Amino acid sequence: MMLTGQSTKIIRIILVAGLLVLGFLIFFRQIDFTSADLGRHLKNGELFLTNKQVLFTNFYSYTEPTLSFINHHWLSGVLFYLIFLLGGFKLLTVLNVLLITLIIFLSWRLATNKIDKTNSYYAAILFVPAILLLSERVEIRPEIISYLFILWLWILIEAAGKFKKWYYWLIFPVIFALWANLHIYFIFGLVMLAGRVLIGAIIELPLGWRALYKTVRPWILVTLAASFAALLNPNTWRGLIYPLNIFSNYGYEVAENKSVFYLEKIMINPNFLLFKILLSILIISWLVHFLFVWRQKIVQWRLFDLFLSFLFIALGLFATRNLALFGLVAAVITARNLVVVDKMIWPLGKFSSKNINYLKAGLALILVLLVNLFLVRDVLNNSYFGRTLFGWGLKGGEETAAQFFINNNLQGPMFNNYDIGSSLIFWLYPKEKVFVDNRPEAYSQSFFTDIYKPMQSEISAWQKYSAHYQIKSIYFSHTDSTPWAQNFLRNILQDPKWALVFFNDSTLILINKNQYDAEIVKKLEIDRKKFVTQFQFLINKIESKNRFNLAAFAELAGYPELARTVYQNSLLIDKKNSRAWLALAYSYANGDLLERRQSLIYFKRVLVTDWQLPEVYNQLAMTYWSLGDYLLAENAWQSALSLDKNNVTAKYYLKQIEDLKLSGKLPLTTIPFSY
Repeated sequence: MMLTGQSTKIIRIILVAGLLVLGFLIFFRQIDFTSADLGRHLKNGELFLTNKQVLFTNFYSYTEPTLSFINHHWLSGVLFYLIFLLGGFKLLTVLNVLLITLIIFLSWRLATNKIDKTNSYYAAILFVPAILLLSERVEIRPEIISYLFILWLWILIEAAGKFKKWYYWLIFPVIFALWANLHIYFIFGLVMLAGRVLIGAIIELPLGWRALYKTVRPWILVTLAASFAALLNPNTWRGLIYPLNIFSNYGYEVAENKSVFYLEKIMINPNFLLFKILLSILIISWLVHFLFVWRQKIVQWRLFDLFLSFLFIALGLFATRNLALFGLVAAVITARNLVVVDKMIWPLGKFSSKNINYLKAGLALILVLLVNLFLVRDVLNNSYFGRTLFGWGLKGGEETAAQFFINNNLQGPMFNNYDIGSSLIFWLYPKEKVFVDNRPEAYSQSFFTDIYKPMQSEISAWQKYSAHYQIKSIYFSHTDSTPWAQNFLRNILQDPKWALVFFNDSTLILINKNQYDAEIVKKLEIDRKKFVTQFQFLINKIESKNRFNLAAFAELAGYPELARTVYQNSLLIDKKNSRAWLALAYSYANGDLLERRQSLIYFKRVLVTDWQLPEVYNQLAMTYWSLGDYLLAENAWQSALSLDKNNVTAKYYLKQIEDLKLSGKLPLTTIPFSY
């Protein structure tokens, strides 16, 4: 007995609804404003609507205010600000959810509109990991608009036919005139059109030049029209070619621009595995598809889909910021490819020919249901795919640091870190300008390499440039995990010239004691008693995930006992919490002899989980070394090198060990300790 048409339709509706719920669970998230780009976009929109001004120079910065840059997404700022005026941050969250809902629905239509509807079960199964990959990019950003335009363009390309309908000649230029002002990924739309020209030429070339000209000519004209339309941006031809050279002035490395294979060596992220799974399935599905085409001797190569596969595989491999987009495209194309599985495999068995639709429908329904239940649990625990709390609007307490700065009449020039720049632009401009914000392309390479990073990693550079810029205040995100930021915070929090006057779970503010009235410093400075009181207040107020951020800050500020209490309390709730074990290991590794021995136990607890990272082995090796256990230190560095053959730390210390061995200065035996 086969599924009836009516029951198939009902199941498909349930599957689509389940997938949309997945998207909702992932994107209905409170805004982590401190590290997002949204603040700058909103301020851009405000300035345009009030002054009719599109910015072309580094307007918000006092360090390089005259440096020119290409403002390639100014119109998105206008859109976001208009939504903000209508309903604030909550309505922006709703917009984000609506956009992702539309994107998932359009992707589903692309995956299923050319195949037997019963085979949409493949699409449902594939869309589950694809939607989970979307969790990489849940922030409200112009990029999500590009996802929508890419899918829309894909639909139009497949529906265009021979351009018998007049509006096809108009709609493509309109799309690109808007897109070029909304987000830089319009360049991929032009690549898609150029790819369609190429595919048309490949298909028609064997039929002669006349057929080739007739087929390809409309696509060439549309591509040229779209390219000219993309010139309708404030930067004209510079804006058109800017996507090709945006990385020519990138003086600051950003994690989202790194590949999966680079980042998986320094962090744990379940999406890296999902990417590899989807990539493997996509490649295998193409092999199956071409095997079927070759065996059946039919012309069904689907070269445009193949072109898109190469394009978005390349983008996914290039940078993790493209994983979400790759997932959507991979799910669509793989679902189309797997249709041939039915034609090649299922007819071989009598059971399959009559009942396989029950199996496919059941598997799809069970998978979608289970992942929805998993995500509900994930929402409650805020663990794997929930980057911020479930809900809408700003994350609680996001504005408290800015309110403190304004209410206490604190002043600049201020020094801030890269991540927090955009939120400072929103909260403090025009009262204050920022030292830096999170746009590498808007600052010179020398600014980052010669000023920004050295100020945090070298005390002499900090003294030189803080005097040069006459810095009065420091407004910093202590969640900045870069080595230079952590080094800077560790030093500045112990510097007697600077007074800590504010901190929460993400941000701190310090003031220069020599540049503020002594009474103000006395009133605002946080001593040990105030620190402990504020810490306990925040720990009981914030969600569990951010407690680790606050605990790590307490470590930097010189209160390891407060941090360890947080980690140990987390282990009382979940003994398998790898992050807590690792935090304890790092904390005790910096202590006295007995604490360093204790840290080895914690390191071992970490390494029996899935947190086998090169940096963990590096720190374990340093701990062994400090305890005189040279053989185990060498083994740990060897383990780090086996995970990452380019690991600079492990290479350096292994070379030192080899030199010490050759000179006879290193004992070859292990010093016995009871760990």
